[in-house]
Amino acid sequence: MKSRKSFWLGTLAVVAAGLVTGVTLADRVLHRPVESAEAAWAEVFDSPAGLARSVDVIALAQAVGVAPGRVATSDKGEGPLPFQLVDFDVIHGLKGTAAGDRVTVERAGGVGPSGQAVAITADGGDFVPGEVYLLFLKQQPDGAYFYQVNDQGRYQLKGNHFLAVRPDDPVATRLHGVTLEQGLARVEAALGGDRPGGILEK
Repeated sequence: MKSRKSFWLGTLAVVAAGLVTGVTLADRVLHRPVESAEAAWAEVFDSPAGLARSVDVIALAQAVGVAPGRVATSDKGEGPLPFQLVDFDVIHGLKGTAAGDRVTVERAGGVGPSGQAVAITADGGDFVPGEVYLLFLKQQPDGAYFYQVNDQGRYQLKGNHFLAVRPDDPVATRLHGVTLEQGLARVEAALGGDRPGGILEK
């Protein structure tokens, strides 16, 4: 069974916003309030190709429900951090999934054991049931849940256009503001190989 510290190192670092990497992660994350944490992802990609190739699932999916998940604490019982479980119905699977599948994403945030709400915004904030997102996800090694790889891996469909969490990111800018049709075509072309027009350079 994983220790609580291992859970933080393995899950918070990549799910919530891995505040730092390396051996100092526990001290910097576990022993200070969540609201004072600075977000720095455990994995950051310098190209769309790196992002797409690293993930297990790329899907256009609709959020259908949010439920409380587990609560992570340090070995000393400090700094509890709640997690949410967000269910998505896949509308169009581009990698690792197909239309009609359901995937569950675990993300940091929600209501802690004391009843205090914990808001995490580095990943784009709470998912809204009924809204549609283009997601780049990795599967957790110890279960069936997925996690959003970083803030480069989430695009909300507003009207007929994708909106990135951080539009100025050099990777996210390839999808931010494009139409649904353009976005899907770019990802599909990229994953299909050498055809022109993809967002992923080789």
